[in-house]
Amino acid sequence: MENGHGNVEERRRVQKERYRKAGQEHVFQFEESLSEAQKEILYKELESIPVERIESYYKNACDFKSSQEKLTLDDIKSTEASLTPLADKDLISLARQQSDPNLIPQYFNRGIELISQGKAAALVLGGGQGTRLSATDPKGMYDILLPSHKSLFQIQAEKLIALQNLIQKRLNLSNPLQIPWYIMTSKPTDKPTREFFSSNNYFGLSASQVTFFEQEVLPCLTNTGKIIMESGHNVALTPNGNGGLYTSMYRNNILSDMKSKGIEYVYQYCVDNILIRMLDPVFIGFMNITNSDVALKILSKTAPDERVGVLCMKDGIPTIIEYSEVTDNVRNQRNVDGKLRFAAGHICMNGFSRAFIENLIDSSTGQLKEAIPYHIAVKDIKAAGEAGEDKGRIAKGAWKLEQFVFDVFPKSERIRAWEVEREDEFSPLKNNDGAASDNPRTCRDSVYRLHTKWVERAGGKVEAGTQIEVSPLASYDGEGLERVKGQTFSGVAHIKGDKE
Repeated sequence: MENGHGNVEERRRVQKERYRKAGQEHVFQFEESLSEAQKEILYKELESIPVERIESYYKNACDFKSSQEKLTLDDIKSTEASLTPLADKDLISLARQQSDPNLIPQYFNRGIELISQGKAAALVLGGGQGTRLSATDPKGMYDILLPSHKSLFQIQAEKLIALQNLIQKRLNLSNPLQIPWYIMTSKPTDKPTREFFSSNNYFGLSASQVTFFEQEVLPCLTNTGKIIMESGHNVALTPNGNGGLYTSMYRNNILSDMKSKGIEYVYQYCVDNILIRMLDPVFIGFMNITNSDVALKILSKTAPDERVGVLCMKDGIPTIIEYSEVTDNVRNQRNVDGKLRFAAGHICMNGFSRAFIENLIDSSTGQLKEAIPYHIAVKDIKAAGEAGEDKGRIAKGAWKLEQFVFDVFPKSERIRAWEVEREDEFSPLKNNDGAASDNPRTCRDSVYRLHTKWVERAGGKVEAGTQIEVSPLASYDGEGLERVKGQTFSGVAHIKGDKE
């Protein structure tokens, strides 16, 4: 027992020295009042935090913030002058897709060939909680109240099953196809997400094809760079933004797992898009045939002030200008035909070659070879009381440091963009029903409009106002609905798969 006690004391001494050297020793200020169990929680949490790097992250964020605040009018004009739209050769517009009848079939056929060979995987950013939806569960567990009452995760799982079935049938495969699906969680969502999949038998997928990994977290900081305590024995932690994807993939051995499986392409998307076309074969084929190391799905902005980033070239280098950083002058520029000049809206549906992500990482440190900015999100958060107790005290103006997934795009040597129809592929769930947009109601309406189009294209009739849902197990993208020909649908309709 003495030896065990000595090991505990030594372990704690090491942590105190780490935090003292980093100027963060205040995290131990409540230790005397903690129970032994609480102390163990505290030290275990502290061990997981890269406290040696917090100061450099804080300085990175301050420098970026300062650089933005100090921009002069001449700086802004110079930046605006350096921006140009993406070259036509690197953007497959809707008009170009429609003018060449061979284009999509060519990409589709290449895509299903690559997927059938296990060379492509889906990856979802699934670490978000449904706080803005007045829910405490992971957002992927949310039910938007479609007729089926399926969660976002279930819909996405069944879309993968539908794609597997489509490819097996199209290529006459003798062995069952299992498409790899990587799910990035976060500290608060990891356990409930895993349990949700397990309790629902992975929604018909094999457990072996689903891989969970946890996004890295960072402490919330004061504006002077000090770690904020949520309670006497817990640090206030927050995910490090979707740009933390790359190092999280490396540190959780996701990249090595992909390499061992022969995966060459990764299709990344956000969990809250109800219309996501899972591992779109056309997009995978497009990446391969154009030899892209990064590819983006983009949509044409509907208005200058639409809250999406803009894909453009800055001094000839591809970049995303975050919507909050787009100047009014750039935002409102129009071509001679009246369309927005900078209209390529980034919707966080991205394709990467595995090699591109691998080349971002310094394997000796697990960090990016070239740092990308930490952006500051200022929030009011729960914090410890004066004696370390949890009494709901709020720390005003806490800093959450976040990296953006698109800040590595300038590293790409071969970036391409594929324009999509908003009505076919993009309807995000961001807000509760009290909001004007991106809420459960607008998501349901998006599904009803798309599925009405599918049914009518297959020869069915859908009466006005019908709430119609086509199960992913019945159709991946509108195909295979011959049975609805001649039928009329009204009220609430749910077209199920054969085995539902």
